[in-house]
Amino acid sequence: MIDYTDIHKILKILEYVTEAFRQLNNGNISKAEECLKKAKEIDEDNDFVIYLEGSLYMIKGDLEKAEECFEKLSVLSNNRSIASLRNLICLSFINKKYDDTLKYAEILKKHSDSCPLVYFHKMLVYLQRYELDKALKVIDEALKKIPNKEIYLREKVRILIHYNRYDEAYECVNELIKNNPNDAYLWELKGDILKELGDIEEAIIAYVTSYNLNNNLTHILKKIGYLYLTLGDADKSLKYLSKYLKYKSLDIEAKFYLALCYEKLKEYEKALNLFDEVIESSKNKIYQKISRLYKAKIYEYLKKYDRSVEELNKAFED
Repeated sequence: MIDYTDIHKILKILEYVTEAFRQLNNGNISKAEECLKKAKEIDEDNDFVIYLEGSLYMIKGDLEKAEECFEKLSVLSNNRSIASLRNLICLSFINKKYDDTLKYAEILKKHSDSCPLVYFHKMLVYLQRYELDKALKVIDEALKKIPNKEIYLREKVRILIHYNRYDEAYECVNELIKNNPNDAYLWELKGDILKELGDIEEAIIAYVTSYNLNNNLTHILKKIGYLYLTLGDADKSLKYLSKYLKYKSLDIEAKFYLALCYEKLKEYEKALNLFDEVIESSKNKIYQKISRLYKAKIYEYLKKYDRSVEELNKAFED
């Protein structure tokens, strides 16, 4: 290191470093490199120079060398150290050095426990490793420290759903919707949670709200149709499933549900035709077997007993 009483040299380094970052902001990498070269001629170990060099390596995509530069600065106790730690967190994560990411995040946390990068990248590492308990712990820490809570709440909802903690997930998704009332995906998520909680009618309301907010989410029509079917409302189920199949005409599961609607409505020919489509097109043995059992039931209603027995035999042969 140079003698910091030599003000002239320090000011000259700062001049070159400042000019280099100005050139970088303008997209002039070669001119920034010229400034770096001049600064290094004065003192290549100066922390401003090292930070500039690391930044240049980062921009040029040489992440290993960038990491080496920022590693030198991470042990200092100044603003370059904090900035370097932020860069090291990002670089190590990009390079999949997840243990290093966690290490740098903990060091940065000691400098600034409200820095979003600390919690965000720790959360990403644990999600990447599928260590969901640890991810949830980090998220709960972040929710106490970070003003912008949305990204953490969204991840928390997904983790809580994974652990079947639907009551807690419901509280989180409601908090998210309060701040994002026009987010169709959140309303769909709320519908999924309500369905698991057994509140089918409220789940339908959430799904309908989601679809009304974004009618490109056509898969929601299938969810609504299925839920109406579980409530025994074949007419409404038919309405949504038919609409969905206009977009996804090859969806065997939706055709199976639609066949069930027609069976409940006693439109037997339509039901039989759809069950035949399911049997012919589906690779799912369960759908094939249940379709044959329903066909047997319909033929019994129609007093075609030979056909009914034939379908029963085929169902149990399969």
